[in-house]
Amino acid sequence: MRVEPNELDAHLLDRGIQWVVAYSGGSDDHADIVKDVISDSMLELPDHAAILTGGTPYGVPKIATEMARERGYTTIGVFPERGEEKALHDLLDFEILVRPHYGTSEYGDESEVFVKASNAMIVIGGSMGTAIEFSHAMKINDRRLDPKYKDKQETPNPIWVAPLRGVGGFSQAAYELPLNDRMREALPQEIISDGKQAGEWIECHLR
Repeated sequence: MRVEPNELDAHLLDRGIQWVVAYSGGSDDHADIVKDVISDSMLELPDHAAILTGGTPYGVPKIATEMARERGYTTIGVFPERGEEKALHDLLDFEILVRPHYGTSEYGDESEVFVKASNAMIVIGGSMGTAIEFSHAMKINDRRLDPKYKDKQETPNPIWVAPLRGVGGFSQAAYELPLNDRMREALPQEIISDGKQAGEWIECHLR
């Protein structure tokens, strides 16, 4: 079903879905490891969750979407206008197509909606697109976790982000980025290196 971004919450509420967990990551390297990570992480996620991906037929988005569908999770795909033809339409319960605010459609246009629709993110490998999503989530968390704005937040909880070490790509370096203490509150205190750890950490913080 194609929905507008501001319609998604109502549809999820109708299905009794309490949380949206996004899988952000690359489209090629370490396919076998990525499959194990995603599979093990999903075993630990809460039942009343939906799985959000970029909805494209490559790497992390494809594997996470397929596994989520097999396991009975509601699936959400967020992709730019440029990616519409390649999207995994048959595997997505909800599709959000993001049109460009300026110029022609580019990959990355979807990042704002991808992040804001998520309560948590598991980050696996990835490159520049993944870096955009991670950075956007951290920028949001910087304000949400600032005591100065605590009583002014429409959405008071941070976006919990679990980057994976050991799969290469962007998530390998995420823990070493120059983040302030507030941002680090939304990250694991100890480095996560497998899917089970990621799923358990996300599940614990969502609840």
